[in-house]
Amino acid sequence: MRIINHGINLRLKVNRQQEQLLKQHVGASRCIFNNALAAQKEYYNSDQKFMNYTELANQLPDLKRDQEYSWLKEIDSTCLQQSLKDLR
Repeated sequence: MRIINHGINLRLKVNRQQEQLLKQHVGASRCIFNNALAAQKEYYNSDQKFMNYTELANQLPDLKRDQEYSWLKEIDSTCLQQSLKDLR
């Protein structure tokens, strides 16, 4: 698996299962980031304020219970939380 980020070129030696797990976590991170960004935009448009990390993180359990996002239960919670921190 090859990863290129900001001029750093990495080559990881992983098996198929590890590669699939990495792809799932990256996809989940992107999903959470985009979902939180949309929530922030909506909240800002209505109240002219942004939600803080805690308010966003408190929405994660509800999102995991949603049938459409139930696959997030398989992803490590610190990965999802970091996506919210990256939004700041």
